[in-house]
Amino acid sequence: MKKTLFIAFLLSTIFSVGQELKVNAESAKIGFNFINESTKGTLKGLAATIKFDVSNLSVASISGTVDVSTISTGNGTRDKHLKSGEYFDAAKYPKISFKSSSITKDGNGYKMVGKLKIKDVEKEVTFNFTYEGKVFKGKATIYSSDFGISMKKKREMNQVDISIEIPVL
Repeated sequence: MKKTLFIAFLLSTIFSVGQELKVNAESAKIGFNFINESTKGTLKGLAATIKFDVSNLSVASISGTVDVSTISTGNGTRDKHLKSGEYFDAAKYPKISFKSSSITKDGNGYKMVGKLKIKDVEKEVTFNFTYEGKVFKGKATIYSSDFGISMKKKREMNQVDISIEIPVL
């Protein structure tokens, strides 16, 4: 009897921590669009941990990093400038990180709130995302000036839309 109770407890504990999904990092797409400049780009080098169970979102979590040195806008001169100390300072701050604090159901998708860290500045960000066919697709809006990267004087002129597409196996 004790053995059966222990096994039941162990199984319930295992399943209550959420299912960890294997991320297909090479196929992941992390994009950004600096609205005021019409500059689009990508980041690579995703390392992520995803625990997600649609029936138990209270234990769901998503965290990850991308390599700042992989910034690509299709313009080598601009990319080098973005990686410099004036903007992202890739040498001093090689990673951008995100860690969720909550994931909730929101209409036909989900809402994920968490901390985004760029250049040692951490701010709360909300991603709206879907999970269909083993792919997470999401969007968020940030302001680069909130992270010490001011392209323009007015905050609203520093709007950056972020898009993610993360396949899991």
